[in-house]
Amino acid sequence: MIIHIDTVPRPSPRPRFGRKTYNPSWYVDYITEIKLKMKAQRIIKLQGKLSIAIEVQDVRGDVDNIAKGILDAGNGILWVDDSQIMALSITKSSSPGITLLIMKF
Repeated sequence: MIIHIDTVPRPSPRPRFGRKTYNPSWYVDYITEIKLKMKAQRIIKLQGKLSIAIEVQDVRGDVDNIAKGILDAGNGILWVDDSQIMALSITKSSSPGITLLIMKF
């Protein structure tokens, strides 16, 4: 299954510490945007082990931090939990947005 999300990918920031641990508001807004765009595609939650290839627009940030937000946003929407992901590939490219290729592992 191929899913395209029309947004600029952003790397996951380090959590902030105060009275409790929290993420910056811009990151919470980014994750909310991705979740809404995933839900709009009306995908049935996938069960079992998965392999995922992610292609993202070339932006600043480490690929592992970019993948974290995308995978966390998919929890409960595209898959039950990102612990189902057994193989992961992420590539930066000149294509805009985020493209996910999801396959059974």
